[in-house]
This record gives sequence, structure tokens and C-alpha cells, in this order.
Amino acid sequence: MIYKNIETSWGVLRKRNSIYLDSVYHEVDNANLNFKGQISNTNLSQAIGEQEWIDYECIFNIVLAYKCIEIDSYFNIEVKSSFDEVEDSEWISELELSNDEFHHYVFSTYDYIYEIIAKGFEFK
Repeated sequence: MIYKNIETSWGVLRKRNSIYLDSVYHEVDNANLNFKGQISNTNLSQAIGEQEWIDYECIFNIVLAYKCIEIDSYFNIEVKSSFDEVEDSEWISELELSNDEFHHYVFSTYDYIYEIIAKGFEFK
């Protein structure tokens, strides 16, 4: 398994306190998982203007599985940033899915880490 930073339109989301989470909503009808909150501009690899906080919405599309772990209980030291993709995922293999069709994401908020198996995501 290889953890790789995901490059957003703001660059890489660094550090534990990059992503603050206000809400999580699982849309059962279309299998989406929606996150809303703020991103700290000081923890971006490409800071944007003077604004300290930036509102975001991240939508994971066609979610097959996800788990939430309190951040201090998460023992995976491979995570590179606040938003990573796991290549050659053991979890995808265990679910007998194709790595070409589904992706394993690690979305680290201030208090919780979400591991998500989905077809893709949109970051707004």
C-alpha cells in the first residue's frame, strides 16, 4: 500500500488541523458521502489570499464502504497529508473490487479520520 497526497485546487492539505468538519451526510439514494466545513488557509501548500478559513464541500461518489476512527486512535503512520489516496489498497482487494474502478481515500479532519472506498470525489 502506498499513500499519496491528493492535490486539490488549493494544493496539498497539510497537517492535522487543516480540515475542520461541520457536517457529514450520507445520501443513501445515490450512495454519496458529503463533508462540509472549513479548511485552514495557513495549512495549504498554496495559500490563497488573506482569508484565514475557506469553506469547502467534499462529496465522495458511489461509496461502497467507509469507516470513521477518532484521530488519536488511528495507528496508520503512512498517511502523508489530510487528504490521501491509498494505491494498491488491501481493503479494496479484501472487498474483491477493481483498483481501476474504485479508490481508497483517507480524509483526515481535526478530530476524526475517515477511510472511504468510492468511485471518485468532488472537492468544492
